[in-house]
Amino acid sequence: MRKCLAAPDAVPDKPYVAFLSLSYNIGTGAFCGSTVARRANAGDFRGACNAIPMWNRAGGQVVPGLINRRADEQRLCLEGTR
Repeated sequence: MRKCLAAPDAVPDKPYVAFLSLSYNIGTGAFCGSTVARRANAGDFRGACNAIPMWNRAGGQVVPGLINRRADEQRLCLEGTR
């Protein structure tokens, strides 16, 4: 995940943990090409946090468990942007 972020050490702690959880779940390749990474690299951490819920599908289907997981990741992420 760190290789995908332009300045990984500049990411606030809670968004960093949320991004790590997301990338562990979806894979680093998917994370690197994601809107989450793109917005984080632009310095828009709030926008990156708000892109996390886009990753709620498995096998092309929306999965309730992923909706819950992404909501938790987004909540944690947003806590670190205040």
